[in-house]
Amino acid sequence: MNEKQQVLNLTNICDGKLEAEFEEMYKDALRKISKGQKAKITINIEMLRVPDTDTIVELGYNIKSTLPAISRRAIGSYADDFTVKVDVNEKPQLEVLTFNSTTEKRG
Repeated sequence: MNEKQQVLNLTNICDGKLEAEFEEMYKDALRKISKGQKAKITINIEMLRVPDTDTIVELGYNIKSTLPAISRRAIGSYADDFTVKVDVNEKPQLEVLTFNSTTEKRG
């Protein structure tokens, strides 16, 4: 091993970029989750023995975060043509009070 080489670890893989990306990703996940929610960070390390050599290995990684999904449900109905129809809530009509104490309707 020459002087510019080190034993592989998570701090020096791919020029040390994994550690910086992990730090950025976990801080971003903490900003985006609420109390009681869970985020996940997955790190995969890849190693490929280079063909036609006995001592060279190609190294790589990928890192990703999984944040809680936003879920909602609705009910629809469909007829023979398989076109789904859903109920649409109408916007409530707002009453605006003006300075001269008259009521104006907007909607």
